[in-house]
Amino acid sequence: MSESSQLSRPIGISLRKKLFFATLVTFVFFGLVEGLLVLAGVGESTKTSDPFVGFSNQYPLFVPDKSTDPETHVHTASGKLVWFNDQQFARKKPKGVRRIFCVGGSTTFGRPYDDTTSFCGWLREFLPVVDSDTQWEVINAGGVSYASYRVAAVIDELSQYDPDLFIVYSGQNEFLERRTYEDLFKQSSTQRNVTAALGRTRTLSVLKQLVRPVGDEATTPTARPVDTSSAQKQPPITLPGEVDEMLNHTVGPADYHRDAKWHADVLRHYQSNLKRMSAIAKNANAKILFVVPASNEKDCSPFKSELAPDLNDGDQRRFADLLQAASSPNVPDSEKLSRFKATKEIDNQYADVDFQIGQIHFTAESFDEARTAFQAALDGDVCPLRSTSDFQAALRQLSQQQDLMLVDFDAQLRQLCQTEYGHSILGKEYFLDHVHPTIQVHQKLSLWIVECLQQHKWLAQVPVPESEVQRINTAVLAKVDPVAQGVALRNLAKVLHWAGKFSEAEPRARDALRLLPDDPESLLVLADCLHRTDQVNSAVATYDQLLGTAPMYTRAYLPYGELLFELQAYEKAEDIFSVAVLTLPDESSNHVRAQYFLGITYLQLNDFKQAAALLANVDRLFPDDPGTRLFLAQSQAGLGHTALAIQTYKSVLKLSPQDIDALNGLGLLLLNDKQLGEAKECFESALKIDPSNVPAKANLEIVTQLIDKQ
Repeated sequence: MSESSQLSRPIGISLRKKLFFATLVTFVFFGLVEGLLVLAGVGESTKTSDPFVGFSNQYPLFVPDKSTDPETHVHTASGKLVWFNDQQFARKKPKGVRRIFCVGGSTTFGRPYDDTTSFCGWLREFLPVVDSDTQWEVINAGGVSYASYRVAAVIDELSQYDPDLFIVYSGQNEFLERRTYEDLFKQSSTQRNVTAALGRTRTLSVLKQLVRPVGDEATTPTARPVDTSSAQKQPPITLPGEVDEMLNHTVGPADYHRDAKWHADVLRHYQSNLKRMSAIAKNANAKILFVVPASNEKDCSPFKSELAPDLNDGDQRRFADLLQAASSPNVPDSEKLSRFKATKEIDNQYADVDFQIGQIHFTAESFDEARTAFQAALDGDVCPLRSTSDFQAALRQLSQQQDLMLVDFDAQLRQLCQTEYGHSILGKEYFLDHVHPTIQVHQKLSLWIVECLQQHKWLAQVPVPESEVQRINTAVLAKVDPVAQGVALRNLAKVLHWAGKFSEAEPRARDALRLLPDDPESLLVLADCLHRTDQVNSAVATYDQLLGTAPMYTRAYLPYGELLFELQAYEKAEDIFSVAVLTLPDESSNHVRAQYFLGITYLQLNDFKQAAALLANVDRLFPDDPGTRLFLAQSQAGLGHTALAIQTYKSVLKLSPQDIDALNGLGLLLLNDKQLGEAKECFESALKIDPSNVPAKANLEIVTQLIDKQ
């Protein structure tokens, strides 16, 4: 073989070497990219957020504290501050210190406020009164929306910091966490950690920025125009901030359905996590104290009620008829109760029926029956955002089996309620919403925790004098910033409003306004709550107050205009909608909606030219909407553009063949245009759909007589 042929032969490389070199080149490439991004000042996306929201140990809750000494102190990671209070402490517990970690969900956090007025904050103040010789550290590690799975992970992380005691308040978020983060639960811990590790790179941070849509991260879903019937129902207004976060990052009641197996699975998962928490504490040579969660049962209706999926159509209709009859405002309570009980013979687990029965019994002071009904409503809630009785029982059982410290908050609060009000049904007297206690109830809970620790000989048997309670009460409340408290109450009102709890949101919005007088956002929430609870005169007055004090608060004009339209105050509605059209961002969903309502307002005022122009523009932006087309056809007819109106009516019927208004409108135009045969067909079609339709009957009689005369 010649030398040249030997040189031209390709050199063989094994598959293993090819893979090695390919991997090496890839790592070198990404290493160079990372290095360049570091030099360019690009940060990790995880510095400001935790994409795994506590499900991966790649994102610890506490990180080295660079503001003091990162070698000796840790503080809450900045990416976790959305969910946690800002806390800091020494890595190694100083001599003479007893360190307590409070963990759980938003109640532990202190929502709607913060750590200062949480039971953790109160405990921090009371412990030195009981034992002044000890230096106490009470660290609030409660995470908003955290349930037992992530709470156990937090305890696991905290076990390295020499804990003496864990206080656990967990059980309200179990179903929320399982449904919201369903996909993360399906991943293995290895999958989550590998993906999380990649998430710490600057390369991925840049890629996220490149693929993120231009504009706000929280985009408002596109809204189509609505017809007048849906306008009467008042679709929800969109609120910013915390509510947008919930809409974009959590699931809603529509995602929940009656599912006994799923409920049982979540309960078993909860029990397993409680045992895990206990084991972690034991391995860390720490004690653990569990708190049985309590909830507002009397003044918080179920978040979702749902009929059994196997009910036949006839039973569903009977149930709906009975429910409607029972809900009539003019029916005496005794008759309502009878009808509600009749629905239970069809379906015994419709949560809202139990809640209404509870309300009737409570009003009649039949407290035993009321409590039974309220508990059934809470347990039957298809969207369970409150700890159900079987979860409470599981916690009590575990504490008894393992001889663990337990504060039965539910039982003790009921006992207090019995003393103060003569019944044991928990409601707005103790809670700000469905689960979050008032500031004073947080104080009570902290004192009950002190008593429990004393009973178990973990704490000195020294009572807390009432004078000290009053002194500490004054000191803690003095730390509260009234503006911050007002904002917290406003946010709570917004969350309740988002959840459809308008009766519960109204008092919180009023509370916010006491601290933030004339606050436009609180006034907007209040006005909409009043509207949705049929307090329309008060709603109008509140909107007038809002626009009188904040005329540039443009978000209020559209919902106020819709209320005025509903009240048939068309001239005032015209003024309000005109401002909305002028001030809302061009061609945004709300801008189009404002044009739509202004158009149909002009139609009601017989200003057909203005109506036609606006509705034609809405039809251009949202083509093929039958409601818009119908009103456009009516406007064209009002202008005398008969041929064009006939064409538009026919396009409506192509989109919605069963539209009786379109059939009648088209029939009248054809009748006036002497197209009697086609007009007759329109009226006959309308009567096939609704044989009792009066306009169609009258018009058919007229056109029939005219045809007979020909």
